[in-house]
Amino acid sequence: MSDLTISEKIRKARRESDLTQTELAIKIDVSLSSIQRIEKGEVDVGINLLKKISAATKMPISFFIDEIQIAKNISKEVLDALDDPIAVRTLLMTYKNSQEIKLAIRQILECLTNMPIEKRKALLTLCQ
Repeated sequence: MSDLTISEKIRKARRESDLTQTELAIKIDVSLSSIQRIEKGEVDVGINLLKKISAATKMPISFFIDEIQIAKNISKEVLDALDDPIAVRTLLMTYKNSQEIKLAIRQILECLTNMPIEKRKALLTLCQ
């Protein structure tokens, strides 16, 4: 599964969910041509759209993005900091509990499926 691109994973999830491209487009409120372009790999898929696709296909977000892909886009320092609740608290205080920072941290944590669930829950609690 890890050899597939995100666009191929989206197509696979749609098919496994017995959805047509049109049905998926309606569920996530985009045009049919957008779905076609996404599945061809012609368009980058942002995290918000990926979350909608995840919900529509009932596939976990980790189905689409594995930790290797995340690590390519997130520096080691950020990943290390997320492993430390004190660092997360400091980050939140530095940015005055910015909703944007909280959202970014929550989105990253949703994708880090190998992190122990207790640690993820504790960090997610900080970001509410």
